[in-house]
Amino acid sequence: MCILDEEALFPGATDDSFLERIFVHLADSHLIRRGTNPLTFALRHGLDSSSVTYSVQGWIKAAQSDYTDSSLTSLLCKSNNLTVKTMFSPVTNPVAGNTTLKMRKATQTIKLDAAGVRVISGFFADFCFQLDCITSCIKRISGLHFVHCIRPLSTVDMHVRPDEFLNIQYVRNQLRYLSLVNSARAANQGFPEQIPYKYFRCRFQCLLKEQNTSSEYMDDRAISGKILEELGVFPHRYRLGLSQVLLRNDLLDELEERRELCLSGLIEHFQQVCRKYLAMKWLAKRRVQEIAIRCIQRNGRAYAKVREWHWWRLYIRVSPLLAATRCDRENREWEQKLDEKENKIQELRISKNRLEARVVELEQLLVIERGNAQSMNDALEREVEHRLQTEKQLLVLKQRFHDSKEDSPMSSSCSSHLRLDQSTHIDAKTVELQKEVAALKESDSVQRLRAQKAVQQLKDVENELRDLRAKNDILEKKYKNFDANLKTVKDNSAKERKERIKAEREREEAISNSERRFTELQNLKAENGELRQSVAKLRKELEELNEIKEGSIESEFGSLHKTKHSLEMKCAEQEEELNELTDRMKQLEQTVTRLEMAAERSRTERLRDLEAKDNEIDELRSQYQRRIRAFEEQVADLQDTNSSLVKQNRMLEGRTRDIDNYSVSFEASSTHYKRDLRKALALLRDTQRVLARERETSLSQSMICQLQEQLMDAEAAKLSAIRGRHSLESELAEVRAQLEAALTAKNSAEDRALVLFKEKSSALALVEEQDEQVRSLLKKYKAAVQQSAVDSIKIADQFEQMADMEKDKEKLREQLNDVSSALEYHQQHSVEKHKLLLAEQRIRDLEAKLELEISQKLRLEALMVKANDEVESLKDQIQELNSLRENDLNINRKIRRDTITLQEQLEDLRKREMDLAHKCKQVAVEHEKMEMEKQTLMRDLQCAEKRIDDLRKALSKDISDREDGSDDEDLFSIQNGSLTGMSRL
Repeated sequence: MCILDEEALFPGATDDSFLERIFVHLADSHLIRRGTNPLTFALRHGLDSSSVTYSVQGWIKAAQSDYTDSSLTSLLCKSNNLTVKTMFSPVTNPVAGNTTLKMRKATQTIKLDAAGVRVISGFFADFCFQLDCITSCIKRISGLHFVHCIRPLSTVDMHVRPDEFLNIQYVRNQLRYLSLVNSARAANQGFPEQIPYKYFRCRFQCLLKEQNTSSEYMDDRAISGKILEELGVFPHRYRLGLSQVLLRNDLLDELEERRELCLSGLIEHFQQVCRKYLAMKWLAKRRVQEIAIRCIQRNGRAYAKVREWHWWRLYIRVSPLLAATRCDRENREWEQKLDEKENKIQELRISKNRLEARVVELEQLLVIERGNAQSMNDALEREVEHRLQTEKQLLVLKQRFHDSKEDSPMSSSCSSHLRLDQSTHIDAKTVELQKEVAALKESDSVQRLRAQKAVQQLKDVENELRDLRAKNDILEKKYKNFDANLKTVKDNSAKERKERIKAEREREEAISNSERRFTELQNLKAENGELRQSVAKLRKELEELNEIKEGSIESEFGSLHKTKHSLEMKCAEQEEELNELTDRMKQLEQTVTRLEMAAERSRTERLRDLEAKDNEIDELRSQYQRRIRAFEEQVADLQDTNSSLVKQNRMLEGRTRDIDNYSVSFEASSTHYKRDLRKALALLRDTQRVLARERETSLSQSMICQLQEQLMDAEAAKLSAIRGRHSLESELAEVRAQLEAALTAKNSAEDRALVLFKEKSSALALVEEQDEQVRSLLKKYKAAVQQSAVDSIKIADQFEQMADMEKDKEKLREQLNDVSSALEYHQQHSVEKHKLLLAEQRIRDLEAKLELEISQKLRLEALMVKANDEVESLKDQIQELNSLRENDLNINRKIRRDTITLQEQLEDLRKREMDLAHKCKQVAVEHEKMEMEKQTLMRDLQCAEKRIDDLRKALSKDISDREDGSDDEDLFSIQNGSLTGMSRL
């Protein structure tokens, strides 16, 4: 077949090429040979027992693929004729069926073209597929039996020898081909039954008496050998192969019989248990139905008794009135609460207006303080300018004084003493003035710092005022929303009141209608009773007068019967109307309860909203109070600083006045000094003659003194500059220390913020863990509840089983009594040993069953006790879980509060950090300003030194120019005299 498929794939293939190819591949085999006719070959079948000649003519054409087959089948499946369509519909998917069968073989595949049509088609390919399907089915089916048919004559014998009935040689060849002799010999002398170890273990493991846990881990071969050994099978009846057990025929039948005997009791027991379970279910269902029927009947009887009870009627009439009065009381309470809330809102509005007025006042105070600070700054600037002018005047006076001292070194003792006293006095005054100037500088710097701080505080106050205004706007919006919500709540409450009033009216109408109908029904019942009495009387009269007036009485009786029937119909209608009224009354009661529930829900929601709004209002009130206190404290601090600044301003103004007076007195003393100078010049005229000789030496000494004085002045200027530098360095160090302190505070705040953030994250993690624990506990709680429900169901089942077992026990006792009585009877009336043994065996079985039932009862009681203990423990665990859940909820609330406080602290720290950063920036700016001022001061100092030198030179020139002409002449004469004296000497 494979050679035919391969040859059919070639386009130029013929039958001759196919035959030649067969002999190319199979020429060495003795099973095939060429035939006598062309295009034929002979193939020997049946273990070389029979030869069959085949003709290959037309095989290639039949084996070649033809795509018309698939198209023809699809066309026939789409036919409009139902018979044709149903006939060819199973043939639509031959490939799918063949593929499913062929895909079971791992080594073979199906070749499909792009359109999904099988390439190899035809009779031979389908035959191969069918053979593959049959072999795969045979391999997968167990317990398969084959029926072999043996022909007595061949077709040739039937034509050649029609009289013969049996061809012995032909039959012998068939038997040899089927291997029947070998199989019979193997069945008689060998082990024809072959069973795999796994199947043998699964089928016959039930024959083991003791099944240990170690047998589960043993090999299938060992277990199979153990089964055969325990069953007492002789070794010559079986063999253990590598993967199968080899058995004789009778041994397998014997094992099957033993297995059926072993499993028959189990199957019966299983059926018994199933029947028992179904009966128990039916009994439990029946019991529930009986209990429900009894409960309904009992409730019906109780309701019938209660309906005629006068107290019940009174309760039905009074209970709605009580509910209405309760609702009215609750509405009054809610109205009172609403009035209280409105009063609180009015108070809050008044406090808000008062706070706004206070804010306006604070703004006015801030404006005033700003004006005062500006005026103080102007006064300080004026004072600084005045101080600079006084310093310049002092420098000029000092220069003049030094020049005067240089010009008059040889004055008299009295004038020198006076000048020394005046110079010391002037030096002391200059030192005091310098100290005052330094103090003024320090106070100026301090005042500037305070002014800057005040300006910064004013800016902060402005920002806080803006925040307060924004929050006030938000609060006003909230109040508006609250008013709108209050209006909606009031409208809803009014609607609910109207609906409740309508429902009460309808209920009262229904109650009145029901009472009216009830009275009518009672009247009808009374009339019915009277009619019945009259009917009874009439019946008696009819019975008496039956013989006399039968016709008239019958007519009257018919009319009475009609009236009775009409009255009964009226009673039935009244009862139906009463039932309808009761149903309507129940519906109204349900609507009333629904409305009450809705009102309670709305009340609870209102309460929650009001409580939340109260809390918000309290928080806002506390925040505003804190801020107002802070503003008041800031205003008080500003007032204190302003008062201190005013005092310092007054002191500075007094000092400036003193300095002005001193400058006036100094000018007066300068005129006096000029006079003294003139006197000293006159004395010089007299003394220059005496001191002419000592002029050379005195000139050098005077130069030395002048140089020493200049050196002292330079040292003093140097010391003052060093002091100023030290003061600036100290201020710089203080500023740096403040900056470092601010940076350390900032770092500490950042560290604290990080710590708080970590604590917050850890707290959130703890909260999440606790939430997970709560969820797990809830899951455990649900599982425990489900387990308790299952346990309760099991306990109920066990109780039922116990009851059934008690019944079975009683039945068994009865059977035991019957058996014992029968046994006594048999002992008395019969002497057969076989029956006696059977009875004893039955008694033993019954006793064993009784003991087993008792043990099961004890076990069930123990299980019931354990189940009760487990239920109690589960209840305790549920209580503990509830307590733990409440504790966890409390802890979560605390953690949330702590997180809120931490967030507030973080916000405060952030604000402080912003303030510190702002202050650091201010300090840096001030530091830069100080450095700029220092540089300017150094420049001013250099300029001042240059000016001092220039002034000295100018003063020397001015003094020489301002002297009178007489003085010049005197000096000139004195100098000439001295020169002549010196020349004479």
